[in-house]
Amino acid sequence: MDIRQLHYFLTAAEEGNITRAAEKMNMSQPPLSQQLLLLEKELGCRLFERSPRGVTLTAAGKALRKRAEQILDLVALTGTEMQDMEKGLAGRISVATISSFGYAILPNLIARFRRTFPAVTFDLRHAGTADIFEMLRLGMADIGIVRYPINEDMYDFIRLPADEFVAAAPKGFFEDGEITLKRLSWEPLLVHERQAAMIEETFEQNGLAPRVYCRSDDSFPLLYWAAAGLGVAIVHESVGTSFPGNLDFYKIKDFAPAPAGAVIHLKRRKLTPAAARFYEMFHV
Repeated sequence: MDIRQLHYFLTAAEEGNITRAAEKMNMSQPPLSQQLLLLEKELGCRLFERSPRGVTLTAAGKALRKRAEQILDLVALTGTEMQDMEKGLAGRISVATISSFGYAILPNLIARFRRTFPAVTFDLRHAGTADIFEMLRLGMADIGIVRYPINEDMYDFIRLPADEFVAAAPKGFFEDGEITLKRLSWEPLLVHERQAAMIEETFEQNGLAPRVYCRSDDSFPLLYWAAAGLGVAIVHESVGTSFPGNLDFYKIKDFAPAPAGAVIHLKRRKLTPAAARFYEMFHV
């Protein structure tokens, strides 16, 4: 039994007459009758009651008609899905991102992407930068979102807008909306381990000795520590926009510019059409 025979069967069932069915399919009647007989022989049952006036379906024929319609609908749907995947209109995209971008940047971008490509779905993983590089290398992620530096010989990338550092502290902790490094040097600091060296160097270049109380590989625990009054967290501004806790975020007047972020993928591995469409959205 093949797809062609199911088409023959359904057309004969719809027309109720072998000759009219053959005419509808632009073929002669004998080959069509032969194909229907072969289908009955293969299934081991009669599908039609034949009479001089035409054909009617047996109980088995009625059951096959329902199943054949389902099969042909599925075949048509499969063809459409494959074409959509080739065009990037469907598929699944795996994105690995550092937590700050995952919370602050991706939701709005994915919402905009879904309005144009509703059939595309996502696997989203939050990880540290080193783990994201490894996921891309192993093919566990299509696209990564990290902060500089990156190996520009290995990755294609789109630079993201600068995401400045801010100080996070309980509401009302500082009187002004903008504070200085000197003022921060009086407080226990909570910093991301990847930025710790740069933050300490910034203080030292200004003749100050920072009091780093905690380093973490994730910014969000630092914010919860700050909300508990354990210190002042220095984090990227985008992290603060998605934090639900009772914190104020203060600009740091004399702080060094924050390293930019980047959307990356391996140069040696071609993106799927859907992933390529998503990657290009970051150019906007």
